[in-house]
Amino acid sequence: AKSQWVGVVQTGCLIHDVILDAVEDARAACRLHLRDAPSVYIDGFKNIRCSYIPEHLYTIMLELLKNSMRATVELHGRQSNSHEPLFGESLPPTRITICGGQDIIIRVSDRGGGIPPKSFGRIWNFSFSTAPQGIGELAGFGHGLPLSRRYARYWGGDMEVFNMENHGLDVYVRLGVKEDGFETKEPEWMKRDSVTGEGIEHRTRR
Repeated sequence: AKSQWVGVVQTGCLIHDVILDAVEDARAACRLHLRDAPSVYIDGFKNIRCSYIPEHLYTIMLELLKNSMRATVELHGRQSNSHEPLFGESLPPTRITICGGQDIIIRVSDRGGGIPPKSFGRIWNFSFSTAPQGIGELAGFGHGLPLSRRYARYWGGDMEVFNMENHGLDVYVRLGVKEDGFETKEPEWMKRDSVTGEGIEHRTRR
C-alpha cells in the first residue's frame, strides 16, 4: 500500500518504520548521556500499516524507549552497583512486539527493574520523574509518559503500564485505529479456531 498524506495524517503509515526511527534516536541519546545502550528487538507483524500521525507515534515510542534504556543501563550497566556490570550486547534487551487487526497494539518490555510501588501511582503526573536530574534530553523532566498517553488517546487509544517490581515494565500502547485492509483479511484467531473446530468435529465423528 502506498502512503499518502491528508494534512498531518499519513495513510498507509508503516508502524515498524516509525518505531525504528524512535529506536535509533533513543539509543543515540542513551549512548550520549550514559555511554551505553541496550539492544532492541522488534517482532510481531512488521508489515502493519494504518492511518495515523507518525509524529505522535514517534513521540510515544521515543519516550518509552528512553525510559526503558536509561533504567536498564542504570540497573545493569557501568553506573550500577553491580560488581559485574554488563555492557553493550550483554545488557538485557528491550523487546517491542507489534500486533494488529481491529486495533493495533504495541508492547514494550524491558528489564530495567520496574518502578518503586510508592512512585507508581504518580507516573501519569506531569513533572514527576523517577530519573535523576542532569541527564539532559534522556529523562528527568517528567513530561514524557503523561504526554505520550495523551497522544495515544488522541485517536481513542490508550496506554497501560504493568509494573514488575525489581524486574521491569511491560507497556501496552493501543493506537485506537484498525490495520489497513482489516475488513478483507481473515483474522489469525479465526484461522486457529476454524482448525480447532474441524479437529473437534472430526474426533466427534470417529
